[in-house]
Amino acid sequence: MDKPSFVITPDTGKIIKTWCESGAAPTPAATSMEELRDMICNTVTVEAFSALYRTYPQTSQLLIPEFNRRKQEILNNNSVNQQNMRGNGNGTTNG
Repeated sequence: MDKPSFVITPDTGKIIKTWCESGAAPTPAATSMEELRDMICNTVTVEAFSALYRTYPQTSQLLIPEFNRRKQEILNNNSVNQQNMRGNGNGTTNG
C-alpha cells in the first residue's frame, strides 16, 4: 500500500452517476494487474470488494492471495469497529 490513494474527482462522480442512472451492466476497460492490485488495496467495504471481484473474474483468479488478504483486513476492521461501538455505545474512546 505504498502507492498514492485513488482520488475521486467531480468527473469520476459524473461518470458513476451516468452509469448508475443508465441501468447498464459494467463494462470494465482492460485493467492491468497493477491497477487491479491498487483497486483491491483501496476497497474498504465487503460489498465493494465483492463487486470488484465479480467485475474482473479472469484477472481476479490470478490475484486470489491479494483478494484473500484484503478481504481479511476488511473483515477484521469491521470487527474492531463493531467491538468499539459495543464497548461504550457510541464508538468513541473514553480518554
